[in-house]
Amino acid sequence: MILVLMIACAGVGLQFAPAGGRDQRQPEKSKLTETVKLVADISDHGQCVQTLADGTREELLGLQLRFTITNVSAEPIIIHRYAHGVFKVQVSKTLALLRAGVYVYDERATFIQPPGVPRREFGDALTGEFRILKPNESFVYEYPENVAITVGDLRAHSENLTAGNYYLQTTMTTWMWGPKTAERLQQQWAKLGRFFYQNVTSEPIALTIDKPGITNIPCATLTSK
Repeated sequence: MILVLMIACAGVGLQFAPAGGRDQRQPEKSKLTETVKLVADISDHGQCVQTLADGTREELLGLQLRFTITNVSAEPIIIHRYAHGVFKVQVSKTLALLRAGVYVYDERATFIQPPGVPRREFGDALTGEFRILKPNESFVYEYPENVAITVGDLRAHSENLTAGNYYLQTTMTTWMWGPKTAERLQQQWAKLGRFFYQNVTSEPIALTIDKPGITNIPCATLTSK
């Protein structure tokens, strides 16, 4: 069972900020990009308990997500073949509420640039680090992303998520080296396709949460397969 409760990403550090947005109405989301469609599926999941510095405990739901990105435009696109991290996780009770921006769980992460990641210049040639997707062609990102959702918090019982069925959507970044580098690569590779480097939100998927309090498995003892 996968229960890695860190965000796994290729070269980017992510740290989740406090929730503060649960069960609140959010501004209506902008229209999803018409260039790509991102579909997530849950390849493994499970719940565990972690002890905080102040001695209180919280229960987490660990999800391993696999992402498939599809070119839904009318022209070829160029994408970096490694996902660079989920930085937004939103959960609603119904699909209609999710689309309306009404969430019971809304976590946003802060990007942290790791000190060991070198600056990238990239050469003129299109290497195997990138993929060209023709219209309607799809690609599964190389590595899955692992996220953790707090389902039970002893400090704030009113914010606990009850057992039941929900809908989940996540937002991920597809590029980590800034728009200037991306624009330069677009100019270099314009004859091959359009370079895609924007953040993208996944399509909603069903999520089932078990009743909090039924597990005593420590999160620290769990590792990735």
